[in-house]
Amino acid sequence: MRAANFNFLTTPRNIWLIFAAIILTFSGCSQYSQNFVSKTFHNVTARYNAYFLAREKMKEVEHDMWEAHKDDYNRPLYVFPNLDTTLQKSLVPSTDYIIEKAALPVQKHKNSNWVDPSYLLIGQSRIFRGEFETAVQTFKYVNTKGKDVEHKQDALIWLIRTYIYSEELKLVPSVVDYLKKRKLTDDNKRNFHLTLGYYYQKLADSKEVLEEEDYDFVIAHLTRAVPFIKKRDERSRVHFILGQLNQFRGRPKEAHEHYQAVLKNNPPYELSFFARLYMTQVSDLSRAGDVQQVEKYFRKLLKDKKNVEYKDKIYYEMALFRLNQDNHKKAIEFFEKSLASSAGDQFQKARSYHQLGRLYYEDLQKYELAKAYYDSTVTLWDKKDREYKPIARRQEILAEFVRQLKTIEREDSLQRLAAMDSTKLSAFLDQIILDEEKKQREDMRRLEEAAKRQANAAAMQQQQGLGTGDGSGKWYFYNPANVNMGRMEFERKWGKRKLEDHWRRSMKEVNFDDDEEEEEEEEMFAEEVDSAAIRAQRKEELYKDIPFTQTQMDTSDHRLEQALYKLGKIYDLNLEEYENSIETFKRLIKKYPKSEHRPEVLYFLYLLHKEKESPEAEDYKNMILSEFPNSVFAKIIKNPNYLEESKALNKKVAKLFKQAYELYSQKEYFLSEKALNNIKDQYPESDIEDKIEFLLILIHGKTGSTLQFRNDLEAFIETYSNSTLLKKAEELMKTADDYLAQKEQDGDRPGGVEVKYINKLDKPHFFIAELPKDKIIKNKIMIQFRNFTDKSAQNGASKEINLLDLNDSTVAVVVRAFGSIEEGFNYMDDITSIHSFLNDYKPSYRIALITDDNYSLFEKSRDMDAYLRFYRAFYE
Repeated sequence: MRAANFNFLTTPRNIWLIFAAIILTFSGCSQYSQNFVSKTFHNVTARYNAYFLAREKMKEVEHDMWEAHKDDYNRPLYVFPNLDTTLQKSLVPSTDYIIEKAALPVQKHKNSNWVDPSYLLIGQSRIFRGEFETAVQTFKYVNTKGKDVEHKQDALIWLIRTYIYSEELKLVPSVVDYLKKRKLTDDNKRNFHLTLGYYYQKLADSKEVLEEEDYDFVIAHLTRAVPFIKKRDERSRVHFILGQLNQFRGRPKEAHEHYQAVLKNNPPYELSFFARLYMTQVSDLSRAGDVQQVEKYFRKLLKDKKNVEYKDKIYYEMALFRLNQDNHKKAIEFFEKSLASSAGDQFQKARSYHQLGRLYYEDLQKYELAKAYYDSTVTLWDKKDREYKPIARRQEILAEFVRQLKTIEREDSLQRLAAMDSTKLSAFLDQIILDEEKKQREDMRRLEEAAKRQANAAAMQQQQGLGTGDGSGKWYFYNPANVNMGRMEFERKWGKRKLEDHWRRSMKEVNFDDDEEEEEEEEMFAEEVDSAAIRAQRKEELYKDIPFTQTQMDTSDHRLEQALYKLGKIYDLNLEEYENSIETFKRLIKKYPKSEHRPEVLYFLYLLHKEKESPEAEDYKNMILSEFPNSVFAKIIKNPNYLEESKALNKKVAKLFKQAYELYSQKEYFLSEKALNNIKDQYPESDIEDKIEFLLILIHGKTGSTLQFRNDLEAFIETYSNSTLLKKAEELMKTADDYLAQKEQDGDRPGGVEVKYINKLDKPHFFIAELPKDKIIKNKIMIQFRNFTDKSAQNGASKEINLLDLNDSTVAVVVRAFGSIEEGFNYMDDITSIHSFLNDYKPSYRIALITDDNYSLFEKSRDMDAYLRFYRAFYE
């Protein structure tokens, strides 16, 4: 039978038949063929040889993304893991593999059903690599060319996610509007609403100030997504986010229900832990014993060994719970325990510091402590977070507040010391030094005790095979950073000392005596001598700070005055502690009645008393009106709309000033000066009065004498002592002084008029003829010029003719005005012809053309020699 079958297969005719069948089969498996055999072959090959491998690797990538993602449970969790450049780089090898495998169905199995899903995997890989433009193109291609409706919708959902990751949030709504009109599958409904929830989270993040309703859209879309979520861990996370958002919106009942839903889904331990923890915040505590029940639950969490790494968070929640009970003392204790229990969670540590800062700032008004905690908060807080800016702003306010407070305390103390009897002062300083030494000894004792406790804890942990609990896994002295910080603190207090016994002594003699008792006595004596020298040196340092002389007292008074002024403003404008502000301002004007800040301080006191409807407001109002009637504060009192009107006026003045400055930049000094003077005439009380005056001085510096320029600057500095241009004016005055000193050294007379004419000739011109006074008769020369000018005038245009005395011996005849330089030269050629009447004054006359701008300068100097030097340089 077997032989017969074999013979059948090996006959020539049947061999050709089998060969033909094989050719027909494989020719039908082309990727462009649509027959059943071909499509089945390519579907199977594409799915199991390529797409399956790419999809499994994508699952690994998504797992790695979640592993790299760090959740901050103090704020609503994100629906999806965030991307950063570090994560993107780490995913490159895996996404390379996915793209390589997913490309096979696209390139070699075009007639299979796995081309669109492969494109989706490629697009996702591009997102996770940070190649957003390529990802966008990929998803748009699937939506346009894809065969399956579900895949096309999926591509658009991933397109939204691409826009979110690439921070192109403005492009999302158009895609969302399109998808809302389509009937989505259950999977796509889930993905669509989850993605929109993530979008609205990011939209809320982009706002500087978060409003409660900003999370309502997140709640709405995540609620719609829940029924379509099949995976328990994913469903648990979404319920947890909904619990957080409802808690934020002040809906404790809904929040409690979502936290319970988290627990029902058997979530990962961390999520379960925080869900139980947050349920305490939204539980109804109206019944007797509820508070004790919550506290009992907290103690239970602390005892559970599984919660060792969460102790900082437990203590933090215990502190918040106590804070809600208005128990500040216990709240502070638990916040401090949270910090002490920190296992390296920067998010949590920053929150604890912030809460302590807020508590000391808002509730206890202990600003120095608040500042210290805000300093730590700013160091640890994420600078990209929305809350960072207001936190940093408050830290700056507190830093400035504490600085002024310390200045006041210091100057007050120093002035009191300066008024003391010398004997009492000496004794007082001795006591200060003893108190400092006592504090140093106490600080050292605490440091030594802390070091012992840490050493004992490290020893126990080493025995148990554990680290130090600080997140480093090392004993204190194995950590170079800790050791360096300790060394720096030691050297700051004690200086550099040799490692030996009795290191506190600055000097030691080598003792070869074996008598231990005698050696100890000598060492004690040496330490006493050393301490006495140190005390004497410290006492001398304290004496140096006390303002004994009038100059020192004036300096101290200035510091105190400025600090009181700044502190009063901080109390009023930043801390909103109005009574403290009033007290501080009153102290300022009482101690320094002639203070430069008096008008403003009186106005602050007027407003503060007016706000509290105090009759004292009228007293301060009258003081302002009588003492400073021309001040801006008096004008505001008289006209409540003054600031608004002044703002509009100043806007107009600023526009005119800009035009004047542009003329100055174009070297149109005459026109610029004219424009500035017009501004001064029309708007004498503008906010930029100093700028106007300064620009006028610069113009005079370009056109007048250096000496006058220098004197103008000096007057400016004296008049506008608070101007922002003061530094520039001082620099220019120094330059002018250096120039004048050099000119005087060279033998030149610095007081001479130095006119700087403007080299801009495409303007109207005047004709000037300088004539000797002793050879002319004024009436006759004016008639001669009038007759000649009228006869030669073009188009019958008459010219104005004037006389200008130049000095005791010469006078100038001025003919104005010629429309152009060419017209002026034609007039000059005619009047100097062989038949001209000017020939009667040869060789005593000199002539020139001059622009109208330069004539205004010439009129001031009346120096024909100086102008002719300019004329020859630029006209001839």
